[in-house]
Amino acid sequence: MSNKSRILINRDGFTSKLGFILACVGSAVGMGNIWMFPYRVGQFGGATFLIPYLLFVVLLGYAGLIEEFAFGRMTQTGPIGSFDYAMKSRGYKGGSVFGIIPVLGAFGIAVGYAVVVGWFIKFLVGSITGDMLRTLDSGVYFGEISGNFGHL
Repeated sequence: MSNKSRILINRDGFTSKLGFILACVGSAVGMGNIWMFPYRVGQFGGATFLIPYLLFVVLLGYAGLIEEFAFGRMTQTGPIGSFDYAMKSRGYKGGSVFGIIPVLGAFGIAVGYAVVVGWFIKFLVGSITGDMLRTLDSGVYFGEISGNFGHL
């Protein structure tokens, strides 16, 4: 093993490839699963929903990660350069336009997480200062702090 690969392995802190893959799959599952997963399992039955859900997460996540890592290593660029490379290798132009799509998707996810972190911080500050205690129901308090989007 070369010194460069040792540095990369130590930097990431993963002791096995499986741990790295599982961490990537866990990150890629997305915010929708965090919000909808408990609701769907409770509403539609646990195992009935869990079996196909886990099957698709493993199959699509594993195949997608392998493809994405291999393509990224081959092109040595990000998504915009990779899509541009793929389109040019087939004789087409405009690959960088398609490469913007995953970048915008990642930006949208980041904005969504920023909103959720903002709610968390507001809940934390409200619980520390006692502001949350004036309403006995946490759902009512959340409705007050989240406000009506689009109406300031």
